[in-house]
Amino acid sequence: MNRYYVIAALAFCIVIGAIWFFRSGDRDARQINRRLDELVETVEKRGNQSSLRQMTQSQAVPGFFSADATIRMAPLYASTLGRRETAQTLYLIHNNVDRLTVRVRDRRLDINHEEGTAEMRITLTGGIHQGGRRESYVHTFQLNWIKEDRDWFIRQVELVQAIRPPGAGPAEW
Repeated sequence: MNRYYVIAALAFCIVIGAIWFFRSGDRDARQINRRLDELVETVEKRGNQSSLRQMTQSQAVPGFFSADATIRMAPLYASTLGRRETAQTLYLIHNNVDRLTVRVRDRRLDINHEEGTAEMRITLTGGIHQGGRRESYVHTFQLNWIKEDRDWFIRQVELVQAIRPPGAGPAEW
């Protein structure tokens, strides 16, 4: 009879371990997706915002990136940006547009739990509203994430494709 209790206890431990393993994976995916959603919300500008709010939003952006993060937007922008330059660029954009909208249209996520890294491909749609004009865009990005101290941070962003949808307003590329 004791042998059956040992086998049952062992089976119970294996089941609990498997549940914990699969749930921790789901937790990482949920955390990465939540961080991306928070970043998108931070980047957006909805109507008139005070300079203080614009500055606060732009200063929050570096918190989504690792210390050594790089953002490559070629061919749209020639230079590679770090997290501070990204915050400054967002502040300048917010100062020069009436409204900025961003939506995540598609996302694919692959997590490497052992290395604490993840790769995500996202397609963003958005619009820039300025002085009665609206410009639309569709961009696909590759995001590389790294897990540091239980939190996920973007380590690298690379523009994969920039598409102008049919009928989109003029843009200065």
